[in-house]
Amino acid sequence: MVEAAAAPSTYEVPFTYRKFYSPEQITEMINAFKGFDTDHSGNIDASELKNAIVSMGHSDVNDEQVANMLKSVDKNNDGTVDWIEFLDMMRAIKTSGQNFGAAVMSKAGAGQSVQTDTGGHHNYLHEEVSVIARTINRICKTDALLIERLPIDPTNDDLFHGCSDGMVMIHLLNHIEEEVIDMRTVNKGSNMNIYKVRENLD
Repeated sequence: MVEAAAAPSTYEVPFTYRKFYSPEQITEMINAFKGFDTDHSGNIDASELKNAIVSMGHSDVNDEQVANMLKSVDKNNDGTVDWIEFLDMMRAIKTSGQNFGAAVMSKAGAGQSVQTDTGGHHNYLHEEVSVIARTINRICKTDALLIERLPIDPTNDDLFHGCSDGMVMIHLLNHIEEEVIDMRTVNKGSNMNIYKVRENLD
């Protein structure tokens, strides 16, 4: 039987991380990590992570969502979140401007619902938005005409702003299948009116 690793007596924050956190935030993160690590092993496993998410009011989270969230932050693939991986996760949360509860649910595969001006509702998964943003960044990274629009940040709603006038999607389609869209018919410029934008989107 393999014994669980002992919890570290001190939680060191490497120099490269210190610029992101104040001393107060570091103390808060240490306390949070200790609180989630209920068996004091020095790591947060799937059951501990699920309990933490549920304790933040997300009682509908399922095991698959927890597994997906754990996989997204478990860089050494040992099935747990260690202290450094926890720091990485918290830095990503801080950068995205989300609170911890919303961010872990985003990483667990939670969705977002938005209401349009006309009262309609659209739903999407944060994970899907992230995948699409990363795909566009990878396929179109050498496109000189998109240099001001890329890279699209996969951690927030930058994708929707970047694709709002149709130009990114038009270029993406032409990268996937050359000349599938005739660029001579595309409206260009930084000050297109709503009618030209809609033509591009159509």
